[in-house]
Amino acid sequence: MTQFTVEDPDGETTEIENVSRDDWDGLDSPCPVCGGTEFHHTKYESGHYGHEDGAVILRKDYWDQRGPIRTKCRDCGEVLHKDAVYDLLESGFTAL
Repeated sequence: MTQFTVEDPDGETTEIENVSRDDWDGLDSPCPVCGGTEFHHTKYESGHYGHEDGAVILRKDYWDQRGPIRTKCRDCGEVLHKDAVYDLLESGFTAL
């Protein structure tokens, strides 16, 4: 786990942290705490958007990014993976 403190322009601080467990190999592995195999998994997906014939389209051929933000065991609640950005999204921090 790595912790960070971020500060907005008004001087208000928010504590955020990354979580990366060495004893868990991803969604195809059971939870190392309870053995559960069901997870709450949050991921991001972004891409290049444009217009064609008046419609907004996602250009998957041009630029496409996706990845995990947080994974939590549904059975015991253990956070198995978390990017610090998750804490910022959850807190509503807007000074980025």
